[in-house]
Amino acid sequence: MALSVAYYLVVFLPRKETMRIEQQKQEQEAGDRQEKEKIKRENEAKLENKAKLDECLEKAREDYLERWKKQCASDREKIGTDGMCLLDDSSADFVRKTRTEDRDICFKKYPQ
Repeated sequence: MALSVAYYLVVFLPRKETMRIEQQKQEQEAGDRQEKEKIKRENEAKLENKAKLDECLEKAREDYLERWKKQCASDREKIGTDGMCLLDDSSADFVRKTRTEDRDICFKKYPQ
């Protein structure tokens, strides 16, 4: 009987405690790995979202310039002395308004 108690106290309990600590350590490491993966995925999503926003804003800028150019083509007499197209206020306001709307759509579609 004394030998059983001694085995329990000297061998079994310390081994059981070591196993429990090792299991906790493995669970903590698994949790840390999951957290790092989550952060990595979030960062990748942010980078992708930023790239898409930049692409959308560039498209809005190109569309703006194209609209301005088309409007100028229909109003040939409004070319300034420096060769730049001068739109009347209403045409310029319309072109700028559509650019602002396009940019707003980009920011709504790809929030930062």
